[in-house]
Amino acid sequence: MRKRILWLFLSFLPFLSEAQQVPVYSQFFMNPYLYNPAFAGIEGHTVVFFMHRQQWVGIEGAPQYSHVVFHTPLKNRLAIGGEISTDRQGPLTDNSFRVTGGYLLPLDRKHYLRFGLSLGAGNNAVDLDAIGNSADPALVNLLDNNFYMRSDFGVTYHFGKFNAGFSLPSLISHDVLSQKTLSPVRVTPVDNILFKANYRQSLFDDALAWEPHILYKYSGVGNSQYEVTNIFHIKHLVWVGASYRQDAGFVGLAGIKIAERLAVGYAYDLPSSDLATFSTGSHEIHLGLHLGTRKEHAEHVSSFIKSHSKSKAERDEEAARQLALEEARKKREEERLQALNNTKPEEKKSALLADDTPEKPVEETKPAGASAWQYVSENNGAPISRTNAAGQAEEGVTLTRTNAQGNKEFIVSFIPEAKFGSEEVWSLVNNAGAAQERVNANGQKEVGVLWRVKHEDGSIEDKVIWSPVYTSEAEMKTGMAASGVDMTASQNPDAAHNFALSSSRSTMPERTVNGERQVGFVFKNTLADGSVEETIVWVPAPDPNTGERWELADPNEKPAIRIGPNGEKELGVILKQIHPDGTEDLMVEYEPVVKKEALKPASNVAAAPKATNWAYVSENEGAPIERELNGTKQEGVTLSRKNAQGNTEYTVSFIPVADFNSEERWSLVNSIDNVEERTAPNGQKEVGLQWRVSGPGLPSKVSTVWSPAYSSEALLKEDLRKQGVKIGVQGRKEETDPNNNFKLVSNTGARPTRTIKGEDQVGFLFRNSLPNGDVEESTIWVPAPDKANGEQWQIAEDGEKPLVRVGSSGQKEMGFTVKKIHADGSQELLVQYEPVTRVNAAPRIVESTETVPAPTPTSPTPRSGRNLLEMAPGNYVIVGAFASFDNAQNYSDTLLDEGYFTQVGYHSPKNLYYVQIYSSQSLPQAEKERDRLRKSPTLSKTWVFTVK
Repeated sequence: MRKRILWLFLSFLPFLSEAQQVPVYSQFFMNPYLYNPAFAGIEGHTVVFFMHRQQWVGIEGAPQYSHVVFHTPLKNRLAIGGEISTDRQGPLTDNSFRVTGGYLLPLDRKHYLRFGLSLGAGNNAVDLDAIGNSADPALVNLLDNNFYMRSDFGVTYHFGKFNAGFSLPSLISHDVLSQKTLSPVRVTPVDNILFKANYRQSLFDDALAWEPHILYKYSGVGNSQYEVTNIFHIKHLVWVGASYRQDAGFVGLAGIKIAERLAVGYAYDLPSSDLATFSTGSHEIHLGLHLGTRKEHAEHVSSFIKSHSKSKAERDEEAARQLALEEARKKREEERLQALNNTKPEEKKSALLADDTPEKPVEETKPAGASAWQYVSENNGAPISRTNAAGQAEEGVTLTRTNAQGNKEFIVSFIPEAKFGSEEVWSLVNNAGAAQERVNANGQKEVGVLWRVKHEDGSIEDKVIWSPVYTSEAEMKTGMAASGVDMTASQNPDAAHNFALSSSRSTMPERTVNGERQVGFVFKNTLADGSVEETIVWVPAPDPNTGERWELADPNEKPAIRIGPNGEKELGVILKQIHPDGTEDLMVEYEPVVKKEALKPASNVAAAPKATNWAYVSENEGAPIERELNGTKQEGVTLSRKNAQGNTEYTVSFIPVADFNSEERWSLVNSIDNVEERTAPNGQKEVGLQWRVSGPGLPSKVSTVWSPAYSSEALLKEDLRKQGVKIGVQGRKEETDPNNNFKLVSNTGARPTRTIKGEDQVGFLFRNSLPNGDVEESTIWVPAPDKANGEQWQIAEDGEKPLVRVGSSGQKEMGFTVKKIHADGSQELLVQYEPVTRVNAAPRIVESTETVPAPTPTSPTPRSGRNLLEMAPGNYVIVGAFASFDNAQNYSDTLLDEGYFTQVGYHSPKNLYYVQIYSSQSLPQAEKERDRLRKSPTLSKTWVFTVK
C-alpha cells in the first residue's frame, strides 16, 4: 500500500515535471537571497535564516525543503553569503551547498545595481528500499552519477524602495533525477530564469507599510509560473498577507518581529483541486535573525525585518535630540526668569506688563501676515564669516523681510562654509509659514529659518537655524561687530561689473560629478582691455521623471561679486529649486571667476579663410603623446594646417585617453569657422579647436580645447619635453612597423555589425598579411547611418594607409581617420584606434580552400591511426583547419582568451588539425549551433565537418 501511494503521488506531478528544479518558497520575501544571490548583504547586517517547508501534508513521500542561509556585507561594496539545503521528494534526496560573492555598483546617488555569483555542489541519493526494486540495474546505476556542481548568478536594480532583477539558478548544466521516470534529466543555464520585482510604500505616518511582490519563473523544459504576493506590515511588529501562485492556488501569510532583530513567519498553502482529496495543504516556517549591529560600511540597504522608514536606533536618536532641545529651551527660559528676578525693582518694573505680570517668552510661534524671508547681497559682496563655538567655519547669509507690522527686518543665518567641489548643498525652504519666532534668554527676538541640507550620501535633512532679528541694516552690522564678526574684510573691489548670462537652456555645458549629471549657467563679463571673465554656476540637471529642476531666481538680476575666503574673486547668483508640487527652495551659489585673454582682433580673424582646416597627423611616429593633468590621463592628438600666410603650423590638442570599452567619442569639428585664436600671457599664440563629445546614451556637447601653435614639429616636441609631457611610453620601442600593409577588406554590403547601449554600429574591417602567413585584423567601429537625418560615418580618404602604434597598454593598435557627414554637408573628423588581433589566415576560409601555406611542424606529423587527437565519429563545428599542430593550438588558445571553449582534434585522411568549438551526434543540432556562432564576426566562417 505504501508503494502504491508513493507512485500515486508521483502520478500527480504533471504540472511539476522536470522543470521544477527551483524549489517553491512561499516566504521568499523575507530572504530574497533564496532566489537571487545579488541580495547577499542587502540587510546591512550579518543575518542567518532558517527555513523548513512541508509540502502536501497527508501524502506520503511529499516534498520537504530545509535550508540554512547566511550572508553579510563587507567593505568596498562587497558581500558574501552561503547556503546549506536539503530537498527530499519521495525516494529522492538532494543535499547541496553554495557560497556567494556579491558586489554593489552605484549608478548615481539614487540608482544602483547589485550583482551576485554563487558556486557550490550537490549530491543526489535514491532510497532503493522505498521503491522496492533495489536489484534493478537501471536504478543501481543512478547511484554512480549522483554528484553535480551548482552555480547561480543574479542582478538587481534598486531605486529607493523599488527593486527588480533576474537570476539564473542553474548556471552550470547538470543532470538531475526526474520525479516521473527516475532517470537523469539535463538542466542547462537557460532552462530556469527567475524575474522578481517589489516595492514598499509607507502609509499613515509609517504605521502601516504595503509591500507587493511579483515573481515569474520561466522554464524552458516545463511550465512557466507567476506568483503575486501582498504583504502589510502593521506597526512593524506583525505582518499579514496573501499570495496567488499560478496553477497552484492561494497562500496565507503571517509573521511577527521581535525588537527588529528576530522575525518568525508562517505560510499555509491551500491545496489545489487536484490534490485536495489527498492533502490538507502545505506548511512553511521561516526564521530570520540579525546578528550584531548594522555594518557602518553597508550601503543602500533594504531589510524586511527592519521595515521602518527609519530604524529604531534612528528613531531613538531623533527622540533624544528633540528631548535635549526641549530641555535646553526650558533651561534658557528659567535662566532668563531668574535673571529678571535678580534685577533691581526699578529695572524690573520696566519689564512688566500693565498688570504687573512678567513678560513671557514667545514660544516658537509662526508669525501671521509677514512676507517670506528673501536673500540680499550680504555686505556689498564681501562674505560674513565666523568660527563657531565648535571651531567650525561658518558663512553668514543675509535675509530680509517685511514683518506683520509692515517694518523691515534683517537676520544673518549662519550655515557651514561651502567648499567648491563639495557635494553638500544648503537650500532655503522659501515658505514664510516655515519661519518661527521666539525670544531668547537675553530678551532678543529670534527667527528660526528652515534650511534643507542635501548630504554627500544623497540623504535629505531639514534644519531650523535660529538668528537674532535686527530692525535695520545698521543695527545688524553693529550686532555682528559686537559678536566678533568682521564685516569690513575683503570688500568687493569691483562693484561696477557687467556680468550677464550668456548661455541658453539648449547651450548649457554639462558635466558629471559622483554619478550626478549637472548643467551650468554661463556668465561672462567683458573688461576694458578686451579680456573676458567667465563663471559657470553648476546645478543638478532637470529630473525627467519628476520634473524637479533648478533655475535662476531672477534671470535679469545682476549677479553678486565678492572676494572669497581664499582671496579669489567669486560670482554669486540666487537659484531656485522648483519641486513637482510647485513649491520652491532658494540657494545662493558662489563660483570662482576665471579670466580669459582677449580674442584676436576681427581683422586677423577675417584672414582665416585663407588658412586650411586643421587635419590629423601621425603623432610621434605612431607612439602616443601622453600626460596626466589633475589626476586625469590625457592623450595628445597632433594636428597641422596651413595658416593664412601659407606657413605650416602644428599643435597638440589634448583630450581624455579613450578606453576601447568606453562609448565616449571625441570628434574634431572640422570647420575653419570654429577655430578661435588668442595670445597667452606668455606671448604664445594659441588656437581653440572645437571637439564634439558624444556616444551611445550620452548627450552630444561641444568643448573648446586651447593649445599652443608651433611653426614646426621640432618646436612642438621641444616644448612638450620642457613641460615634462611623456612622448611615447618609457621602456617601449616606438613602433614604425615596416610590415604595415593594412588594407580595408569590408565594403558597404559586408561590414560587421554590433549594438552598444542600444546604438547600432558598423565596422570597417582591416587586415594585414604577415610574412609568416599569419593575418592581423582590426575593426574600426562607427555608428550606423542615421536614416532619419542622413548622417553617416565614412572613411576620410580612400586609399589612406592606416596608422600603427603601440598603445598605452602595450598592445599593438591600428588607427584610421573617419569622417562624419552631417545632413547639411558639414563634416567632422575622428581618429579611432582599435587593438590589433593576430590570427592565422587559414580559419578565415572554408574547408574547400584550406591551402594556406603553414610553417613546417617541428616534429613529423603523425599519420592515420597514430595520433592521440584523432577525432571520433560525429559532427563537429570547426572554426579553423591547420597543417601544423602548433598553429592550431595557438589559434585555439587565442579563442580561449576571448571566452570561447575550443579544442584541437586531428583527422588522418585529410592530414589536418581542426580547431573545434562544438560536437554532436546529431547533424541538425550541429548545424543549428554553427548558424548561431556565425552571428559573431569572429566566427562568421565556421562550418560543420562530419567524421564517419
